[in-house]
Order: sequence, then structure tokens, then C-alpha cells
Amino acid sequence: MSHKTKEDLFFKECKRCGIWKFSTDFGKSSRNKDGHIGVCKQCKAIDTKKHREENKEKEQARSKKYREENKEKEQARHKKYNSNPYNKIKRQEYYKKYSETNKENIKQRKQKYYNNNKDSISEKHKKYREENKEKESLRHSYYHENNKEKINKRISAWQKNNREKCNNKQKKYRQTDNGKLKSYLNCMKRRARKLKNGVFNVTEKYIIKEQNRLFCPYCGDRLIEGYKHLDHIIPISRGGQHREGNLTMCCSKCNLKKSSKLIIEFKNAE
Repeated sequence: MSHKTKEDLFFKECKRCGIWKFSTDFGKSSRNKDGHIGVCKQCKAIDTKKHREENKEKEQARSKKYREENKEKEQARHKKYNSNPYNKIKRQEYYKKYSETNKENIKQRKQKYYNNNKDSISEKHKKYREENKEKESLRHSYYHENNKEKINKRISAWQKNNREKCNNKQKKYRQTDNGKLKSYLNCMKRRARKLKNGVFNVTEKYIIKEQNRLFCPYCGDRLIEGYKHLDHIIPISRGGQHREGNLTMCCSKCNLKKSSKLIIEFKNAE
């Protein structure tokens, strides 16, 4: 019960908990004579929490509708709240605590959102990658360097679970020009390893450079797509190494004629 004295300006009794508190601990209301509601803020918070738990779906729909109707207002409110460094730290701590206790719920919610918005998310990511190519390449290279084992495990696990997919993908790739070239290079590597001639990594940059060669180094004829071979200058069977300096693009006619001959032997035979 409240009394009509000067103390009403500073103190007020809560109708719910019965504790006398400062008037600042009560919400404002123009309906009451003293300008404050009869229940203190703490009791009101307990009531609202209870109401929200009992009417979750209704409350979520209401808040969602309000946010959609007042986007600018909400953005300004969030901006103002986050500008305070204390609130920022408070919010971070809350999110950290929430994410630790609700891992499964967050995972399910993210998965559901991704399934419903696959196209928009892929477009968004694509646009970002195009705008930030250097940043993305650095991020990928950094991640691959520091997570090699993790990536290999993930790839091997996926390959075990998707054998047919992998086999079909490899078959399709082997039919392409790059696939044929790579399979040929792998074959040459195996041969060099067996003969113990020495095997070195051949970069894609070097292969592209050789693929763009216009004329055959042996006969001087123009190289035609589909009629050119990658040849070892010094054959592997004659002690040649599988390395960049010992590989060249030539016409199929010269490569078949040269076979396992050295360049001098091939020239003399002509």
C-alpha cells in the first residue's frame, strides 16, 4: 500500500513483492497519479519472461512483424546500443555463452536456413569472391597450409562414402585434354621411378607454356590441336629425367618416329 505523503516522490511499495523501492525502479505510466506503475521493474521482467515462455510462437510472430515494419528504427537502435563499448562486450559474452549451451539448436537452425536459401547464399558468396579475389586466395592458402591433415581426412572420408561419384568424375576428367595429359605425365613418372632416373615436380605453368607452343621443335611444322604430344627430350629408357627442362611439346608424327632415340640419332635417321 502507498501513502499520500512527500515520501511518494522518492519511494513506492511494489504491489507484487511488497518491497519499498525508489520511484526510478518502477516503469512510467500516465494513468497513475504518481506517474509510475504499481509493479517494480524486476517483478515486471519476471512476468514478461513467463508470458513469453507460455506464448513463444505468438511472441516470435509479433516481434518478427514489428522488425519488418520498423527496419530503420531497429537498425538505429542496434547501432546506438553497439556504439557503447560496455554493451558490445556484454553482447559478445552473451552470444558466447548461448553458443556453448545451444550448439545443436544453432547447427539445426543454420542448416534449415541454408536449405531454404541455397541460391541466394551461393550468389552472395560468388559476388564476394569476385570482389575480393586476392583476399580469398590468401585466406584459402593460409587455411590449407595450417589444416593439411584435416583437409586430407575430410577428402578421404568423402571419397570412401562416394566411390561411384569419384569414379564417374575421374572417368569424365580423363576424357578431357588436361586429363589425358595428366594421366600421361603420371605414367611417365611411374616409369622414371621404376628406372630410378629421378622424378621432379612439373608445374602446371610449365605444361601450359608447352601447350601454347606454336611450332614443333623437331621438324618446325605448326602444331595442330589433337595432333601434338608431350615428349621427353632424353627418353626415360635412356636415362632421361622426368623434369621440366626435359619435357617439350612436339607433333605426334615426330614423337612416334623419335620413340626412344636421342635427338642426334633421330636427326641422323631422317
